[in-house]
Amino acid sequence: MGDTLGMWTLWFALVAQGAPTVLHVGVHQHAGTTHDIAVDGADGLCTVTMTQVTCPATRPLTFRWGPPGTQWAWVGDVVVEPGGTGTAWVMGSEEDAQPCLERLASPEASGGEDRSQVIRACAEGVGPDAPRTTRLLLDRFLEHALDPDPDVRVAVIDALVPLWRHTASDPYPPGSPSLIPEGLIARWAVDVHPRVRRRLANRLRDVREAPLSLEMMSALENLTADRRPVSRAAMKTMDVLALDERTPALWAWERAMGMVSNPGPPGRAAANTLAHLVQELEPSEKVVPRDAVQAVLSFHPERAWGVWYAWRSEVPLHRPWVDILLWDTVGLSRRLLQHWAKTHPSELAEAIREWESGPDHTERYREVCAALASLEGLPSSSEFCL
Repeated sequence: MGDTLGMWTLWFALVAQGAPTVLHVGVHQHAGTTHDIAVDGADGLCTVTMTQVTCPATRPLTFRWGPPGTQWAWVGDVVVEPGGTGTAWVMGSEEDAQPCLERLASPEASGGEDRSQVIRACAEGVGPDAPRTTRLLLDRFLEHALDPDPDVRVAVIDALVPLWRHTASDPYPPGSPSLIPEGLIARWAVDVHPRVRRRLANRLRDVREAPLSLEMMSALENLTADRRPVSRAAMKTMDVLALDERTPALWAWERAMGMVSNPGPPGRAAANTLAHLVQELEPSEKVVPRDAVQAVLSFHPERAWGVWYAWRSEVPLHRPWVDILLWDTVGLSRRLLQHWAKTHPSELAEAIREWESGPDHTERYREVCAALASLEGLPSSSEFCL
């Protein structure tokens, strides 16, 4: 009986205090902060963070933008029921975007510009450059996100980049609700036109969200498996994001290992990623540096110099592979040669002497010898070169 009475007492106390009602909000950085939001109807003090206002309430709450003036507008939920969650933004006034809205609505008002040019011109004030970040202008951009003209779709991607979460030009605090409809980036990732897919692959590196959203991760995965030059751009983006810890480094490793067999720039970009990930990964059952060097040596042998140097501590000198690098590649890594001269001097000397054993030597042979001659601690390259 005592326990039941205690539960009812707690229930009545919670009702009297009011259910927590939450507003998830993004306030443009030039407009103010969430502390400038006025709330009518709360049963007590509200808790305020950069992107959220939480108030106890037993009746509907009304939210409004407190500071006077017409430069900023409240967009989204105004009334939120007790215990509910609302979403809103403080954006620029539609009056400031009216000229662009007219140009997008009427070919005559655009002065002969095609729609992609109008979108780019109107996007110049979007993002941190208030007050053009308006709801109606954003809606007009989104209406053209799947326009039949690929140039228009590319222009929309560029126009919306400042409003993707956590880009360098994002005018809203981290954690603000997204203004980009869910699924749009996934649609662009499978767009019929390669130019659209490539632009998306390049622009995804602007996203500073950590970790990347599942939708963006899925889009990037599709783009890395695309045809070149889309996959090349996607691999470079994946490299940048992994090193900045915006995507899981292990995921990037696995994608790069799967892509390194691709011919041309995409495969070479994957090889570069395998080298760069030495900064983020430790050898494990899934990260096997020896396998990475072998794969790159098989498909892009010139890139193996860099990958092997990156993982030199984990992959010791292996004579058959050294022979491939000396005999069948064009470039070289002075630092890798000098590392081997210190760690495996006799094996390296034998490989070099058997490589060009005659009296006449190529320019590349002389470059290798010059790299070893500059090594501190050795009197000359004679230990390695004839």
